[in-house]
Amino acid sequence: MSGLPRLLVAAACAALIATVLLSASAGAGEIPPLRLAVMEFSVVSGESGPARGQLLSELLMTELLGAGGYQLAERLQLDQATQELNLQGSAQIDPATAVAIGRRVGAQVVVIGTLSEGAESFVLGRFVDVERGTVLLAKTIEIKDGSLRGAARDLAAAFKQSDDAAGAEMLATARRRAYLGQTQAALELFEEILAKHPRSGAADDALLALAQSSVAAGEYYDAADRAETLLETFVDSPLTEDALKVLGDAKYFTVFGDPNRPADPSVFLDMWIHKQSGQESGTALERMRLKARIAQDAKAKYELLLELYPDTKHRQVVEERLAKIASHGGE
Repeated sequence: MSGLPRLLVAAACAALIATVLLSASAGAGEIPPLRLAVMEFSVVSGESGPARGQLLSELLMTELLGAGGYQLAERLQLDQATQELNLQGSAQIDPATAVAIGRRVGAQVVVIGTLSEGAESFVLGRFVDVERGTVLLAKTIEIKDGSLRGAARDLAAAFKQSDDAAGAEMLATARRRAYLGQTQAALELFEEILAKHPRSGAADDALLALAQSSVAAGEYYDAADRAETLLETFVDSPLTEDALKVLGDAKYFTVFGDPNRPADPSVFLDMWIHKQSGQESGTALERMRLKARIAQDAKAKYELLLELYPDTKHRQVVEERLAKIASHGGE
């Protein structure tokens, strides 16, 4: 298949998923973006003045925003924090003071660094973990042809790569914990991936694992929320097929119950109502309408799964559940 048809198929899949998700009864949560604070780079040699260090920090902020998945502290907040700490300039900012600044502005990572332009022109950037007080990444970038924009782009790309690598390492550890039966430890690591590496290549895996765990625990509203977040945030994820299955299952089990779980399905509907509205229950009419809407949502997700993945491994069970929904008139 040529590149263009592949792009058209991907776009069509994304449009179908977005259309179906608009009718979801559980509003999808959002993965909080990683919040960064980019300090002004100190100028250590050459004829460049402080303005070049400020320009570099602004260019790096632009590159990080363009990468997506990051939220940046405003310059005014950073200036206020440095004044409160009696810091006279960027040269006084080290990892320890970066942590103090990060806490004041609510950043998880603070970027500090130096700029040298002369016989050797380079940028040294350090990304400091505010919680642990450690340097996540230290990277030296050569400035080519005097281009600070190119250096900022390379530094942002290096951080994104390190973010993916850290997320992948945590994912592997979480899977090992799960394999060894250390379920709670694995779930905590999946949650940590979403908190610290929300746009890494491991985040959609973490979302799916948490959604599947919620289904297994009978926490169907949470499962649906996780699966919808995956589908909306990672529109080209290779896990879309399984996410649609989990989403359909969460809604199906809320209405019809899980045959492997000997509990009255009304219990799960009550849990859904409580999660969605904070109420302990609803009127008989409200419950009937919500039940019908969730059943129709389950039907839509299962039908979308079969449409997008005709050879899906889930076909038999999905068709059986669609038949049950139809026999109950969509509830």
